[in-house]
Amino acid sequence: MTQRRVYKGEIKGNLSQVQIDRLDGLGMRWESASDVSWKKYYSAAKLYFEKHGELLVPAQFVDENGVALGRWIAQRRTWRKSGIKSKMLSPERIAALDSIGMVWDVPDYIFEINYASAVQYHRVHGDLNVPVEYIINGVWLNKWVNEQKTIGEGRRKNK
Repeated sequence: MTQRRVYKGEIKGNLSQVQIDRLDGLGMRWESASDVSWKKYYSAAKLYFEKHGELLVPAQFVDENGVALGRWIAQRRTWRKSGIKSKMLSPERIAALDSIGMVWDVPDYIFEINYASAVQYHRVHGDLNVPVEYIINGVWLNKWVNEQKTIGEGRRKNK
């Protein structure tokens, strides 16, 4: 690990080109275990995004290569929200995940999808009296609107 850190310039040390070449000859991997892990999971996330068009990966999802992608994605969300593990979730890694559609706050994302569907319905019909079985953009809109009414009524009662 020390040689890796010297090689990357993270710490001072003496590592000549001859020494680097000798280590390369032994098959030295200059990436840290966390870098190798990042590449493995990020590649899996990218493939998932290409296949599904989003990164709303179910928490228990394991891909066909045995990569526990759901757990990994959930862990990154937790790390970003809490601010822990900042070395493992650098600004560059956040940007890389953003570039493939990372959803950092799933409840907020789902609310926005449902809200956009409600707005679309309202523009056409002028109200939110949604028929029971009405589905738009994959959203069971009547159910969602009624859930929002229930939440709103609960908040008014608690004031």
